[in-house]
Amino acid sequence: MWGEVLANERKLLRKEYTAKIAVLEARIKELEQHHSLEAKFFEMEHRLDARQLARESKRGSEMIPQSELLAKIEKLQRRIDDLKKVADLDSRFRELAERVANLKKPTASKRVSLSLLTRPSAEERSTGRIARKDQ
Repeated sequence: MWGEVLANERKLLRKEYTAKIAVLEARIKELEQHHSLEAKFFEMEHRLDARQLARESKRGSEMIPQSELLAKIEKLQRRIDDLKKVADLDSRFRELAERVANLKKPTASKRVSLSLLTRPSAEERSTGRIARKDQ
């Protein structure tokens, strides 16, 4: 009777967690795709800016006004800040992926509780004699 109750409870919990894991996996795929698109976009933008700077440097004798240089420096600084934000999102994404992976694994507390059930007592360890629990 008690075993049936536990089995039903486990079955319900498994269904609940399976649904949650499926939702998290779908979200992870969505985040991976979004992150991939953003990375491609930033790479393309970087290439374009490099080409534009190369063209401007080929102008040769023309001096670039200081205000234009400052504007370009500020633009590059904003891009660096954007990349830092993406890196932060990437670390959050990795953390989410690790959490999902941990949901799929048995928890350490369950393993510890099982090991406590089979661990010999202090007296048994000191005497070297281990009594069987089922006797």
